[in-house]
Amino acid sequence: MINKLESWSIFFAAGLLFILPFTHTVAIRILCLTLSFGIVLYQWKRLNIPKIPCRYGLLAWLLLPLILLPFAIDPSYSLHEIKTEVIYGLAGFFTLFALTQDKAQLKYFLLTLGVAVTILSLWGTYNFFLGNTWFESGRHGGSASFASYTATIIPLFIPAYFLFPNHRKLLLFVLLIFVLAATLAAQRILILVFFLQVSMLFFWLKRKEYISAKKLLSLALIGFIILSTTAYFVFEQKSSGIGIDIQNTVSSDIRITKLYRSIDLIRKEPITGHGFGRNAMKLAIPHKIKDIIWHAHNTVLNYGIELGIPGIILILSLFSCLAYQYMYIIRKADKDKLLSAIGVAGLLIVAGVFLRNMTNDMFHRDLSLLFWCINGLLLGFSVRRMKKT
Repeated sequence: MINKLESWSIFFAAGLLFILPFTHTVAIRILCLTLSFGIVLYQWKRLNIPKIPCRYGLLAWLLLPLILLPFAIDPSYSLHEIKTEVIYGLAGFFTLFALTQDKAQLKYFLLTLGVAVTILSLWGTYNFFLGNTWFESGRHGGSASFASYTATIIPLFIPAYFLFPNHRKLLLFVLLIFVLAATLAAQRILILVFFLQVSMLFFWLKRKEYISAKKLLSLALIGFIILSTTAYFVFEQKSSGIGIDIQNTVSSDIRITKLYRSIDLIRKEPITGHGFGRNAMKLAIPHKIKDIIWHAHNTVLNYGIELGIPGIILILSLFSCLAYQYMYIIRKADKDKLLSAIGVAGLLIVAGVFLRNMTNDMFHRDLSLLFWCINGLLLGFSVRRMKKT
């Protein structure tokens, strides 16, 4: 039975999920996170929290930056980044893990995210057609942020399909305007992200026999047409000078041509790195930063610059641990469609977020915190549900 204090914690956690993607809301985010996490800590024993998955990887994520802090170029900056990126991320993960005990909380949190998605999509689309380009300084977030938000959120429509059986037409409508807004954001990496996530989804549907081969082929054809149209639109938009001013050809992409800069920095400090935080490259070679490549534009490489080779091992281990946990959930789900849907949604989120951050490191601040909060709520529900079956 949920008491009044726990209800307030759920309310503040939902507020955090809602407000995260909106820009210039840092104070509200921290307030919601602090209040919800504080209540969870106060009621830790009463909540009867199960064993937390990936706990050793999460502990390493906290300890490694602290251990290497004395070797940082700017220890005070790195300490601030550890607080903002790691401690806030862990607090969000533990809070949502603790609070998502059954379907009622899961539905409430997903509904909150659905409202945020609808507002962001309509707002971004409206601003696009006003100026014939994505409004980069809009409160709905820039195109790169919105693409990351899409890769993180869109798989949640899978468990939502089973949680809201009487509102599936509304879910389809929200999904369509979400995909439209993501298309208008014109981030080319989303084509690959969607292809990966849709392919994994189809594999799950066929393996679980939730869909016939004929329907699967029809959906695959529709998906191919949508993705092809999206690809054409994006490249046409880029070539006409709309959106972010980056050359279209892969060979001339500055992120590729400046790749040696990241590799060279990792080679210089392969054991300790240059200090935790995305500004590590800028701090290490300030005299060479004369273009947009002030960080590696790749999460794995950035962790290598920040924490050396141990950092690369750390971030790969974190994503691998989460992926393994979701695959375990899918195997254990058996005939539990909701549990299986949550497992595949989590796996798609991990794969999509990882792939998206191979071309631009958006795995920080609000988007990193959102990722950890969502993993917390999915795993919190799944672990409890598996214990009951």
